[in-house]
Amino acid sequence: MTTKNQKRMQYLGNISSYLLDLGVLANKTITRDDLSSLEKLDEVRSKVSNIENLPIKKFEIEFSEKYSIRFNDYIKALYAVNNRQVYPWLDRTSQCGLYTFDSIKDVDFSFPFDFDGEIVSFSSVDLKDTLLLDSFVDDFTGKEMIEIKTQGLNWPNVKY
Repeated sequence: MTTKNQKRMQYLGNISSYLLDLGVLANKTITRDDLSSLEKLDEVRSKVSNIENLPIKKFEIEFSEKYSIRFNDYIKALYAVNNRQVYPWLDRTSQCGLYTFDSIKDVDFSFPFDFDGEIVSFSSVDLKDTLLLDSFVDDFTGKEMIEIKTQGLNWPNVKY
């Protein structure tokens, strides 16, 4: 179990880089005041597991395809079936708190290949849908790829 002092040290050690990473996704400056409390984070995290038994859809694209009209249209289609606010989940979220985007359309998906440990995910605030982006290098082709996984009630039904 993590003590209050340990949590504080983790927070202080991670908050600056976490705010910078969120700023990349939001394409604006994010401050500590924009984040939830750690108590709210724990409350949301405990409810996210309810999605785990819902349908899943996975596919892979070249990482550079994230910049395409087709990918942009895919994000718009996700928004069309669930336009709720979304929480981003990064490596440091658990130490620093939640940020909330107005919708999946408000995320700037132009982040670089080596962004925050290569895995970025988003959950709708109603906790009915998740989107996970996992970057990797294909062992056979050497190409930078991204696995896209949707899970939930709405987003897995969206075709790419």
